[in-house]
Amino acid sequence: MKIEIPIVRRLKNSNGNPGDIFIAEGLEYIFEKINEINWIYLDKFNQKDFTENLKKIKVDTIFIGGTPQYNNYDYWKFWYDKELWEIAEKEKLKVVAIAGGSGYPDPRMSPEEFSSDCLSSETTKNILSLRKKQGVDFTTRDPHSHKLLNDFGIRNILLPCTASWVFKKHKNLIEPTEDYFVLTPSNWTAIPSKYFKDCNNKEKESFEYYKSIYDEMEKRCLKTLICFHSEKEYNYYKKFLPKEKLFYTKSWKELLAFYSKSKGIITGRLHGAIPFLGLDNRKCHLIAVDTRYSATEFFASITKSVYSDSPKYIVEQFISGPLTRVQDLDEYEKIYLKIVKKCFENIGQRK
Repeated sequence: MKIEIPIVRRLKNSNGNPGDIFIAEGLEYIFEKINEINWIYLDKFNQKDFTENLKKIKVDTIFIGGTPQYNNYDYWKFWYDKELWEIAEKEKLKVVAIAGGSGYPDPRMSPEEFSSDCLSSETTKNILSLRKKQGVDFTTRDPHSHKLLNDFGIRNILLPCTASWVFKKHKNLIEPTEDYFVLTPSNWTAIPSKYFKDCNNKEKESFEYYKSIYDEMEKRCLKTLICFHSEKEYNYYKKFLPKEKLFYTKSWKELLAFYSKSKGIITGRLHGAIPFLGLDNRKCHLIAVDTRYSATEFFASITKSVYSDSPKYIVEQFISGPLTRVQDLDEYEKIYLKIVKKCFENIGQRK
């Protein structure tokens, strides 16, 4: 018998950041291993759509996949950081928050420093108080968010991001391996200003940095294609590089298929790296630009560097790193299944 599960996520037909979709699709894989699901989709980025579709919900619990980005909310926040939780309180809905991660633009910030910075903000503490009241289960995907919630007294379990399971849900998208590697640049707007000589030329300097990594890979006879999660980045790079060296698609499924055919990736995007955990025998290296990088700490198969490290160092780390193994997900999957099963047992009917 199907059960109703309302989930706050980026919708499947969205052309936005594919990483958000990978998170939700991996989450759905785990949930569907427990029970057949009647999914009720609530648009993460459209408050009006969220409010309208909330009327369809018959159960007393909503699920958020990856959405709670924990940070000091004096710096920035979105409607789903606060208003969503206020609506849940008003409607007497319980909230299960899965795979929440930290967001601070400095990869060298420690979990302790991150938590201290967040809790120096009254705005942040007020929002966390609301979440503590409405939330019934929390998992976090990195040590920074885990430390923050622990310090605030919100019980949470540290587990890999659910995007790690996206290829398990979409095995049909895995294609035979071809002879190429992938380089996926960071979103240049997410790179800390301290790494730029001229903050008015961030896009140009970021391009030059990743172009130097590409050149280092080619020098070592690693056939490389540069891939993009954003059309804006693709449009900039194609001004300077041949189109046959670049890959961009608005389809998240085509992006996954492209990744699956490669022999590995160097990426400045967390959700460029994480899906590779669902593929065997790939090389994977993440260039950290913020605290989100720590979501890969579970897996030795993802090697890491920091933005501004030399291209030579980055490529050497990539080459010398271990290969990915899908079986590394197995123990974490068992823990997720226990958590989700318990959540399902506690779902009631909406009053």
